[in-house]
Amino acid sequence: MSTGSRAGLWRLLRLFEQRRLPLTVFAVGMAVGAQSGAVVAMVALGHEIASHGWRWINYHGVDEGTERSHVRLAVETIRRVAEPHRWAGTPGRTSENTRRLVAEHGGFLYDADSYGDDLPYWELVGEKPVSHRALCARHQRYALCNGAGFQQRRPVLRVSEGRVRRTLYGRRVGAEDAVDRLHCRLAGRPARMAALARFLDHVQKHDRVWICRRVEIARHWAEHHPYLAPS
Repeated sequence: MSTGSRAGLWRLLRLFEQRRLPLTVFAVGMAVGAQSGAVVAMVALGHEIASHGWRWINYHGVDEGTERSHVRLAVETIRRVAEPHRWAGTPGRTSENTRRLVAEHGGFLYDADSYGDDLPYWELVGEKPVSHRALCARHQRYALCNGAGFQQRRPVLRVSEGRVRRTLYGRRVGAEDAVDRLHCRLAGRPARMAALARFLDHVQKHDRVWICRRVEIARHWAEHHPYLAPS
């Protein structure tokens, strides 16, 4: 959250405020400590704050005690200004202990450290079922090339709008996830803000697209597709 917070963050917040659209914000604990005013502004606008770990480091090989303390520090810091509904973690930078430590800490509606599906899904961690919020489309391609990070979103949106069905634990469910993650240091640049605004125009023209925070999706998933223990 700290990178891009001088300008890009505020541009994104203004854009979504003008359109009265909700956000889920991934907040790194140390950044929250340095930018608590930004988090207060996000909460005042009704956005969800998700714990994104304590530091942006690779936790592979970090001893379990240190990682456990970082989970605790991240949550405690965010709770000074907002209640974290979920653990966003650091996908791709987790250790073999991360998921278990997060489940042991408790208090989260879901864990978003998985890239394993385009739908939420349940996983048993220890004796606790954990609902994962999966990742489908993101604009990280901006960091790799000067390309159209939003070009991939329209096809994904079309798929999600269609009647895509699949079976999960014996239940028929529909595709729900169309758009994911914006980084203020990337999407918050002026030219890319214009591209984002055009994409939002496209999304808001459709009356069957649910624009919401991730916490609403997690609650919807738990209500309509509750965990079923394997028989």
